[in-house]
Amino acid sequence: NFTIFLDFDGVLHRKMNGTFEFVHNFIEVLNIYPNADVVISSSWRNTIHPQFFAEIFGVYSSRIVGVTPYLPTAIRENEILKYVRSHHIQKFIAIDDDCRNNQFSKTCPWLFKTNYFIGLNKVTTDYLLKFIYTYLSI
Repeated sequence: NFTIFLDFDGVLHRKMNGTFEFVHNFIEVLNIYPNADVVISSSWRNTIHPQFFAEIFGVYSSRIVGVTPYLPTAIRENEILKYVRSHHIQKFIAIDDDCRNNQFSKTCPWLFKTNYFIGLNKVTTDYLLKFIYTYLSI
């Protein structure tokens, strides 16, 4: 079992276009790793309505187990680490574009960084699968 901390903009769609055009690629990852839980770390978590996850992820919304806390003065890495500590999570990764290079430390080993302009397209998804296999030794 492991947890995926998921950003939306620059990951599930290019830039901030809001189309969720690559959600099917993320679902492919969930199919390959049926024991992976998902925690939303995207800033969208602060404004979305409860039905949103079901609309975007369909039956896979049951794999979403939470959202990271909103800590106004913290970087996303620290919001994730707070969630990890409070839920006693052992294995985890984050998928994030960190487009301004200011939400994670430069040496964060558990960050899979996508390109803001490309997102989780097929090629990036293949790299993500290799990252999960290698980093988590699954």
